[in-house]
Amino acid sequence: MLLDTMNARAVGLDLGRQGMQAALAVVSGRLCVLVRPGLSGQQLRVSIRSLLARYIHRPAPLLTLWPEPNGQGVVVREADDVSERRWKTHRT
Repeated sequence: MLLDTMNARAVGLDLGRQGMQAALAVVSGRLCVLVRPGLSGQQLRVSIRSLLARYIHRPAPLLTLWPEPNGQGVVVREADDVSERRWKTHRT
């Protein structure tokens, strides 16, 4: 429902082997949530909610979602400058 409200869509995409669970990108003015295939229903809901909530709080053209090292949550990272790979972190 949140995806529909924000005119966003979720798309399954192989996000590489680094462990990233999901990403939010603005593509042609539309929000796209890219999710790693194989996430459980709960992981999918948390990923979408976390990324959209962070976007509402502070819009950014690229957000990524990573599992906490201890497995007890997720971390949303905002790219300041993708080419320089500097990240701001927000724990949820």
